[in-house]
Amino acid sequence: MATGPAAGAGGDTVIGLVGWAVLACVTPKNPSTTESAAEAASSCMPGMPAVVAEIDGRPITCEELLEYAGPQIVEAQVEAANRLQNAIDSMIVERLLEAKSDEQGLAIEDIIKREVDDKVDEPTDAEIEALYSENAAQMEDTLEAVKPQLAEFLKDQQRGPLFRQYVAQLEEESKVVRQTTMFRMPVEAGTSPRWGKESAKVQVIEFSDFQCPACQQAAPIVDSLKAKFGDKLSVVFRHLPLPRHPQAARAAQAAECANEQGKFWEYHDKLFADQKAWTDDDFKGLAAELGLSDEDFGSCLSSDRHVNTVRNDETAAVRAGVNGTPAFFVNGIPVFGVPPEDVFVELIQRELDQAM
Repeated sequence: MATGPAAGAGGDTVIGLVGWAVLACVTPKNPSTTESAAEAASSCMPGMPAVVAEIDGRPITCEELLEYAGPQIVEAQVEAANRLQNAIDSMIVERLLEAKSDEQGLAIEDIIKREVDDKVDEPTDAEIEALYSENAAQMEDTLEAVKPQLAEFLKDQQRGPLFRQYVAQLEEESKVVRQTTMFRMPVEAGTSPRWGKESAKVQVIEFSDFQCPACQQAAPIVDSLKAKFGDKLSVVFRHLPLPRHPQAARAAQAAECANEQGKFWEYHDKLFADQKAWTDDDFKGLAAELGLSDEDFGSCLSSDRHVNTVRNDETAAVRAGVNGTPAFFVNGIPVFGVPPEDVFVELIQRELDQAM
């Protein structure tokens, strides 16, 4: 249940709305000349015809349109879908709370206090000090001066998940059924590295950049989701090295070389564990730490044979309307940036419930 527009870390989240991470533009690729208008099927984007216009009988296909302006089109579609879903969710929450208020003879504020506020733990001094240290560069006052605000911030981080859990409980009790569908963008997994089975009920396709700080922040969230949902979940990793990160494309190639030896995810973890201005020697050193064949890895990296692998992922990202990282598609539902883990959990659980 989304409760408001994306506002940054710790705020309420609209699933799929751009705003949880700094996004950077990607240079669009030229559309494929091997696809005919007939091959550009209507699956290109929900509700859009395969041919969107003609000039002197020559078609402009949906695929070409997405190559030309995919990010703007998809962002507009996602925002419109989110506005609709927000209105529905807000109305559902309002009516559920009103019904609970009538049933228990309590004001809505008192119910929220009991179910949310009273369950929030007081932050410890250690937690407050850690938050201050993590953000020391942005702090203009001493720890003592901002301690009350930091404590309130930490409590707000608890309130969001508690409120969403309570609303989910009310929805289950009241057998809430949504008749609208969420916007979904068809995104192919291709032959990209996959964790889990292709037959899993929920497939997450991630576009990521090994030098992106937000992608580094998202990595442990994805690991937690893997542990929580197990074989019900499949995660596909696709590359989107941003121009602002000079070693990102080379890191993506190195990860694909590790993938040839069955160690993509282990190499993925090492790259995110130590983001820096890597050299080829660094990439080879990480491969050696994983016990990969030095000769095979070095040959792969020097051959540049995965340059096109990465470029194909970049093209797929543009077609999917992605212009920054990280970007996730949960059974096609876009989630841009790094929302709190419970937003992913709720979305994945909803998908699993609908699949039953």
